[in-house]
Amino acid sequence: TQRLLLNTLPAAIVQQIASGNVTFVQRYPHASVLQADFEGFTALSARYPPNQVLSLLSDIFEAFDGLADKHGADKLKTIGDAYVVSAGALSPMPDHAAALVAMALEMVDAVTEIVMAAEAGLELSRMLDLETPRGGGAAGKGGGTDADGGKGGKGGGKESTRIGVRIGIHSAEVVGGIIGTVRFHFDMWGPAVDGAVLLEESGGAARVHISDATAALLDPGEFELSRA
Repeated sequence: TQRLLLNTLPAAIVQQIASGNVTFVQRYPHASVLQADFEGFTALSARYPPNQVLSLLSDIFEAFDGLADKHGADKLKTIGDAYVVSAGALSPMPDHAAALVAMALEMVDAVTEIVMAAEAGLELSRMLDLETPRGGGAAGKGGGTDADGGKGGKGGGKESTRIGVRIGIHSAEVVGGIIGTVRFHFDMWGPAVDGAVLLEESGGAARVHISDATAALLDPGEFELSRA
C-alpha cells in the first residue's frame, strides 16, 4: 500500500498519511513552483491516434519524473498535458530556484530529443507502408530560452509530431494540503503556483520563463538570463 502511495504522492505526504494525519495542511514561506505545458498538443491529439499520443506523452513525463528526482523536486500533479513540480517546500533546499531552473532547461532538451525520436518512428512507419496520418503541416519553430539555451526546431513540409514545451517558474509562498477523504490527493496553491501558471501561459515554446523573484535567488552568472 505504501509503495502504491509513493507512486502517486510525494514521500513527505505519504509519511503524514502513514502516521494517521489525513488532514495535513502546511504553509511554506520559501519555495519555487514550475509548471510546464505543451504548445501544439491539441492539434497533435486531433491528428494522430490516441495510442501514439499517449505513448509520446508518457515518454515525456517519464523523462520529467527522472529530472525531478535528479534535481530534488517534488512532483505535484499532471493535468492533461500540464506538469507541475515544487522545490523547497516538502523537501527544504536553499537553492530551490536554481534547482528548478536547471531542471527546466533539461526538460526543454528532453522534449526535443523525444519528439525527434517520435518523428523518426513515424518516418519508419511510412517507409514500411504502415497506416499513418496524412497531411502537410510544418513543424513549429522555437525561440531559445529566457534562462539559457533551450533550442526550438525547424520543420519542412512533412508530417510532424513537433510540439514545444512552455515552462514558467515563480518563487514565493505556497500552501500545501491533503484534499478530500475519498481518492484524496495532495495539492499546492498560493502565490508561487499562480505566478508559475501565468508565466507558463504567457510564454513561448522551448522557453523557460522565470519571475523576478526567482531570478533574484540565482547566483550571478549561474544562468544566462534575458528579458522576455
